[in-house]
Amino acid sequence: MTRINTNWARAQFASFVSFGSSAHGPGAEKLVVAHSMNGSHFFLVTPDPHAELRHRALESVLHGRGESNPAIRRAAADGHGVPAELQGLVDKIHRHAYKVTDEDLARLRSRYADDQLFEIVVSAALGASERRLLAGLKALDEA
Repeated sequence: MTRINTNWARAQFASFVSFGSSAHGPGAEKLVVAHSMNGSHFFLVTPDPHAELRHRALESVLHGRGESNPAIRRAAADGHGVPAELQGLVDKIHRHAYKVTDEDLARLRSRYADDQLFEIVVSAALGASERRLLAGLKALDEA
């Protein structure tokens, strides 16, 4: 049996079903089964105490009220599928966010208001951070 993080498992498998007793305190492990096209896999999972807060924050940013289209926010978080004029900015945020400049945003201001750009940038940053977090948790689980 393998130890994995719940978030990583949810990202990897189409359905995620818990079995066994509930957790008995902070850090308690539980037995889960994840079903994929390649068959079922059994794991011992250590719950992530911050997963629910992160999930709610991400859902609020991506699907909550805003000035930008929620589909564009979701695509920005995923890193692909945004309108062509936004793809360069989204790629830069996902790969090298520290390289984003005022000029990158200025080029987009003819089509997007500041509030829309803010929401798109935050969505891309949250999506990139979630991807990095899951990769890090996976690496820890495999260590």
